[in-house]
Amino acid sequence: MRVKRFILLFIVFFGLAACTSPENRVKNGTLDIDKSITVGKAFENYSYFKKTLWSHYTDKQGRDIVQADAEFDIPKILQTEPKLGALESAAAAAFLNAASKLPPDAVTLRYIVRFALNKGDDKGFSPYSAEYVVSSTDPSYKKVLENSPGVTNGIIVDDDYAGLESIYANDMAKIKILLGVLALAGKVVPE
Repeated sequence: MRVKRFILLFIVFFGLAACTSPENRVKNGTLDIDKSITVGKAFENYSYFKKTLWSHYTDKQGRDIVQADAEFDIPKILQTEPKLGALESAAAAAFLNAASKLPPDAVTLRYIVRFALNKGDDKGFSPYSAEYVVSSTDPSYKKVLENSPGVTNGIIVDDDYAGLESIYANDMAKIKILLGVLALAGKVVPE
C-alpha cells in the first residue's frame, strides 16, 4: 500500500511540474536586474504598458523561446508625463507632443523581449533578444519610419536591454531615449 501511495505522489508531483508552461516559467522567474521581483510582476506592474501578451515557440536553432509582447499606453504616457520637455529628452517630448495630435491608436509602440529557456534546467532562462516595434495607420508616418536611421521596418533593436531596466525601475528613463531617437529621425509624425 505504501508503494502505491509513493508512486501516486510521484506521478502527481511530476505531473504538476510538467504542467508548468514555458510562459509561467519565465513569468515566475527572476532576472539579475532585480531578484526581488518576478519577470511577470515587473511587466504586470509597469505603469506604461497597456497590455502584455505572452507566447512561446521553438526557433530554427532548436531553442525554446518565451516572448513577451507589451504595448505601450501612449495616451497614459502623455497624461503622466506632461512636463516631459523639462526632463531628460526634449526630443522625446517632441515625439509625445506630435503623438498627442494624432487620433487614438494611430501610433503603436511595443516592446518585445524574448527569453531563451535553458536546456536540462527546469527553471533557468535568460534574455535572448529585445526590440521596440513602432507602427502607424498614418501613411506619412510609415514613410518616415522607412527613411529613419536606426529603424528597420519599424524596429529598433534593444541590444543592451535598456527597456528591461526601465520596466524593472517602473520609469520612462530609458524609453525616453528611444522616443528621442524616433523624434530626431525626422519628425516621427507629420505636422
